[in-house]
Amino acid sequence: MNSSASYTENDVETLFKTLDTGNDGQIYYTEFLAATLEAHGRIVEETLADAFDRMDSDDTGFISVQNLRDFLGKDSSEEKVIKLMKEADLDGDGRISFEEFLTSFRNTQKIAHRGLIMDDDDSSIE
Repeated sequence: MNSSASYTENDVETLFKTLDTGNDGQIYYTEFLAATLEAHGRIVEETLADAFDRMDSDDTGFISVQNLRDFLGKDSSEEKVIKLMKEADLDGDGRISFEEFLTSFRNTQKIAHRGLIMDDDDSSIE
């Protein structure tokens, strides 16, 4: 590794252990990808804030059932609107706060990440 920064062996070992979430001595592509995405978390959160603001068209600070209907359009069924509301309205108050929106997104990402790991049989960075 030829770099202008100098890392101690302990620094490299700590970094490796952080990336090796499976604790199996290998860094799989999905572990590397997850770490990269986590490093870009702030950008993702800002993008999600923009998406939330667009969905909160009446500027209440929450996404209502009506906001979802308006956002999804005429082609979306009422069942889909209700399903999405139930999935994201974590406290059951009939509206989605930004924190609930963010949590729902993160939960969806975790589920997608687990799916990638299951598909990641032998592709590792060694």
